[in-house]
Amino acid sequence: MLLSRRQTHLAASSILAIALPLILLFGFIFRPQYLPSDESAQILFEQDGYALVADSELGEKIASEDLGKSSQFNAITYTQEDDKVILTLKPRWDLRQPDLLIYWDGAAEAPEEIGDSALLLGRLSGSAQRQFSVPDAIVGKDGYLLIYSQGRQAIQAAFPISASLTQL
Repeated sequence: MLLSRRQTHLAASSILAIALPLILLFGFIFRPQYLPSDESAQILFEQDGYALVADSELGEKIASEDLGKSSQFNAITYTQEDDKVILTLKPRWDLRQPDLLIYWDGAAEAPEEIGDSALLLGRLSGSAQRQFSVPDAIVGKDGYLLIYSQGRQAIQAAFPISASLTQL
């Protein structure tokens, strides 16, 4: 009884030792060279704010600013043909917290908590460049860009934003 099990185990191990590397090799050879995505996936990426278009396609550049003492983020604003302002944020390094939200607050001083006047711009994570549509209510106004952690229920950073960054 044990001998038949040993023979079966040897045969199965031998087949897997040959078949699995071949399957892996074929997977690498025949993988697509393009990003597999259809129109329905494109809409989901746009809703989530991921940068899907090149900077040259965003429109005319308004201003660029490094945020934070050690330049943690690079913020660039663009204006589009319909006078819509787009804010792009590019982290300088990978963000380790997956639950960060970006708010804009028009307070005169850096707020300690998210107030009722704060506007949610979107979500931020990883090291990918993100695009946010700037609401008309904050175009051309001074304020603070707040990075809020949902898990910690606290503001992680507050960056002053000058009106020139969103001025049309």
